[in-house]
Amino acid sequence: MIKYFGIIQGRLVKSENSELQSIPSDWTNEIFIAEEIGLNYIELIAEKNFNKKSPLWDKKKLANYKNIIKKKNLFFYSLCDDYSLMNPFWGKKFLNYFNKIIQSLNLLDIKIYTLPLYEKSDIEKIKTSLFIKSLNLLSKKLNKNGIKLCIESNMSKENFISLSKKIKNKNFYITFDTGNRLLSNDIYKDIKFLKKKIIHIHLKDKNKLDVNVKYGKGLIDLKKLFKTLKIINYNKSLTMETVREKIPHTTAKENLIMIKKF
Repeated sequence: MIKYFGIIQGRLVKSENSELQSIPSDWTNEIFIAEEIGLNYIELIAEKNFNKKSPLWDKKKLANYKNIIKKKNLFFYSLCDDYSLMNPFWGKKFLNYFNKIIQSLNLLDIKIYTLPLYEKSDIEKIKTSLFIKSLNLLSKKLNKNGIKLCIESNMSKENFISLSKKIKNKNFYITFDTGNRLLSNDIYKDIKFLKKKIIHIHLKDKNKLDVNVKYGKGLIDLKKLFKTLKIINYNKSLTMETVREKIPHTTAKENLIMIKKF
């Protein structure tokens, strides 16, 4: 049984830049909509290109949003750090930035930090020695702050287990993205194999062209997926990461109703 249902930031309102991964300049409207359609939390995004105007770096704005979301009986449970897509997480630039993001995570009481290992942070394209030290450092720092480190990657289940053995701190988990893993892995077998490490899910559906689509219109067998989650007794968080369509909040509500049936 899923404990918390949430949605990725920006998917309840129209995009401000015509991109799928678009973060609203004002978070208030999404908070109201999330409450209205029955969600538990909003998963924040740190932009891939550092935006100093983002509320994420403004302590006063963060305090205000935290107050608003608490009044609505919601919370900011997790954050997905897209900054790693453009900046290798083992580089000095990212590590300096990381100290800032931890402050924001703490201010919002965020418990799950997702590090996407794609594009410039794709570890399967470089030597292991370059990133193991950094992963250990991130894991240790987050653990000291009571935050779980989750990686999101398309690596095979065997490669993940091998990697996890090189992380000294046990604070090393998986954000399982169904859509991103769909075309290169058997997601149902992976879930069973990695059940002890999966503590967060990004629910995304894609078609054969690797394009995000509304739940039920892609390649994922939702019935089989939720049956698999039930088999492993998954009882944690699930973030909807879907397309907006013409009326974003209507699409989100329809998606939530659909998946709750399972």
